[in-house]
Amino acid sequence: MLQKALIIIPVGKICKTVMYALYTGSCPWADELSSRYLIMAFVTVSTVYQSIYVGMLILISKGWTIMRESLNRREELIMLLLMSSVYMSYSAYYFSFGGFETLRTVTELIINFLYILLGFLVSRNALKAIEVLRENRN
Repeated sequence: MLQKALIIIPVGKICKTVMYALYTGSCPWADELSSRYLIMAFVTVSTVYQSIYVGMLILISKGWTIMRESLNRREELIMLLLMSSVYMSYSAYYFSFGGFETLRTVTELIINFLYILLGFLVSRNALKAIEVLRENRN
């Protein structure tokens, strides 16, 4: 199950790269409507990819499919809030390229804070999982 779920990360990255290549490959943008659709597709794929990436990191650090099959309500809520925050932050970040320098600076700070928080949560969860594995080994 874990191996099948992990396939989504490289597939998402490939989709994101293909959308960006299509967008930049159509430069100079003679047809402005199609370039807008391409950038909207890139932003959508990119924000969804980042959210899924964060979710998979949290699930792996919790020992999903290795030590346990599901999360409790509190863990699900934390994961949902973090994934939603990443999605909204990246959406605001891509929106800020329309000339909103202050919004871009704020969203960059929020994204950096979210990834620091993610690093803390993943490290903490991984250490807890290692501790449980050591206890069960003895």
